[in-house]
Amino acid sequence: MKTDVLCGVDEGADAVMSTATSRSSRCFATAVVVGLVLCSPLLAQVETDPTRELLLELRRELREIREQVDDRLEDIESRLAQLETSPEPLDEPDENDAPLDLEELLEEATATLSPTAPAEQNATPPPAAASTLNPRISVIGDFLGAASWNTPKPFAPPPLDVREVEIAFQSVIDPFARADFYVSVPSLEDVGLEEGFITFLTLPADLLVRLGKVRVPFGRENVDHRPETFTVDRPDVIRAYFGDEGLSEAGVTLARLIPNPWDTFMELELDVLQGANQESFGGGSVEDLLYNLRFRSYYDLNPRNNLDIGVSYANGVNDVVRENRFRSQLFGMDATYQWRPLRRGAYRSFVWQTELMRSRRDTLDGSVDTWGFYSFARYQLTRRWYVGARVDRSQEPAYADSERRSLSSFVEFFPSEFQRFRLQYRYSDLREGPSSHQLFLQWYYLIGTHGAHRF
Repeated sequence: MKTDVLCGVDEGADAVMSTATSRSSRCFATAVVVGLVLCSPLLAQVETDPTRELLLELRRELREIREQVDDRLEDIESRLAQLETSPEPLDEPDENDAPLDLEELLEEATATLSPTAPAEQNATPPPAAASTLNPRISVIGDFLGAASWNTPKPFAPPPLDVREVEIAFQSVIDPFARADFYVSVPSLEDVGLEEGFITFLTLPADLLVRLGKVRVPFGRENVDHRPETFTVDRPDVIRAYFGDEGLSEAGVTLARLIPNPWDTFMELELDVLQGANQESFGGGSVEDLLYNLRFRSYYDLNPRNNLDIGVSYANGVNDVVRENRFRSQLFGMDATYQWRPLRRGAYRSFVWQTELMRSRRDTLDGSVDTWGFYSFARYQLTRRWYVGARVDRSQEPAYADSERRSLSSFVEFFPSEFQRFRLQYRYSDLREGPSSHQLFLQWYYLIGTHGAHRF
């Protein structure tokens, strides 16, 4: 009897549960149907909305670009790890240095790939021939402010001066020749040709020939134009032997790479020049030509360090007295060492450069032997700040008793690759005369496309 009652109760409970479940199911189904009916316009709009489809497409493309960038970065890091035998810790970037914004780069790439890119991107570019007919033109300005104490007039620049404006014209003439012309306007007064030569590129025996007015490659410093030197002023030995503007002569130069079993850069150059330099060479006629010979070699010590070594020899007439030609001989050695880490090369670097010169000058009273040297070093602190110093010691080519010693220090700031500010202090000590002090503030700026000079 009790068992029957319990069974009845269970059956009644099951019936009640079944009835509740069926009612819940019917209610849920009804709600789903009502919701679909109410939301069907919105779903149809989402499915047919072109803006929604475009956003989804842009997101997919953005993800693909992110993946490509990540793969490229991993590949670069793996290659750098293979090149470096002893990895160095990364230097923290300077707080003034703006880091690369990857998101911004990805947005620009996405905008380029977007179907809604501006119509100008599909415009037909101008013919390439129209631009190749025009030379590359650039202007380099060199503004200098100076303050001097106990400085002789030949070595004391004006307080404020546009020291030089250089206008460059560079162009490829045809597949066989290239033209480089540099017009200088010192102090906005006299217009002169600093360099102007044609380079012939496809001559037999792998010869490289330049014809025109060139900066003579005697040593390392002389080939640089004045606004582009490492310091405000040229080293004393350069000014003593060649003048303030350096050695720049008209003539012909022949250069050739020297094959060697070490697969190292070696170059031999011979220059036959007019020889009208007033400091060391006073020729100018056919019989008074200046001959310059230079050997140069470049070594990669490792991926972070390199060394450039050169030897120079020049021979020319310095004076003609009663049909007697007195000759001058110059001997030079130079070395340039550079260090730049692979990973943080934009923030750290070091350059050390030294030149030693000796002069043997024939005169009526016999031979005069003089010598001079300079040593220069520059260290990069951050992406835009540099500090450096230079030591000079030299004699005048015609006076062995003369001697000049100087010490210079400077700090540089590069807002960009088109501007440079340099503050330099110079202390000079003459064997005869008081010591002098000079303070320079230089502003260098570049307008236009300026091709690289000879390294």
